[in-house]
Amino acid sequence: MDPHYTVIDHLKSSLKRQPRLLEEEKIQNTFISLLSIDNIKTLYETLRLISMLPFQQPSKLLVQKIQKTCSHESNDIKEAGITVLAHIVVTANEKDSVRKLLLELLHNKEATIRQLAWDALGEIGKK
Repeated sequence: MDPHYTVIDHLKSSLKRQPRLLEEEKIQNTFISLLSIDNIKTLYETLRLISMLPFQQPSKLLVQKIQKTCSHESNDIKEAGITVLAHIVVTANEKDSVRKLLLELLHNKEATIRQLAWDALGEIGKK
């Protein structure tokens, strides 16, 4: 097994057991830094990890960084970003900007992107 994935699995398990750690500024800033790296694998794996974690209070900047991935040139990154937006709990202020972005993505030329945006809007509506 790739040691990279072993570390990620251990990190994921620890953060799931202690979800309050996700509210720590240092943890959120680490995710923000990872989402600022212009590398498709890093972006994808970071988004994938975030989608598996029980974020209850993501910072405004973290939500903005995730939103930015939804306009990435790679459809894989867009799809992962939309999936994260459907998963994380956002405050009322961020919900408006997230909804607006997802509504715009309903006009994307890619059917998968449109479907994920539609599904994400439904998930956000439930919260």
